Amino acid sequence: MKVSYHNRGKEFKEVEFAFSYDLPSFLVYYADLISYKGLAKLTGISAAQLSQYISGYRTPSPKTTQKIQAALHAFGNELSQLQLV
Repeated sequence: MKVSYHNRGKEFKEVEFAFSYDLPSFLVYYADLISYKGLAKLTGISAAQLSQYISGYRTPSPKTTQKIQAALHAFGNELSQLQLV
């Protein structure tokens, strides 16, 4: 696309996308990759409670949402530094 714009003498503007999910949507979207049990182990929040967030039976507090986000970021950082031999 950059080359096409350049060839036509047009300016190409770079854009960045940020994806934001509410907690239930995140849990549903990644359910086939992250189990409740695994997420419970990472966050210290019970699998039953996580299930209630998805079903809409309970709504996570901002503090709980931050706790889950921090745990996922820490896990992601750990994985990004992983080296397999």
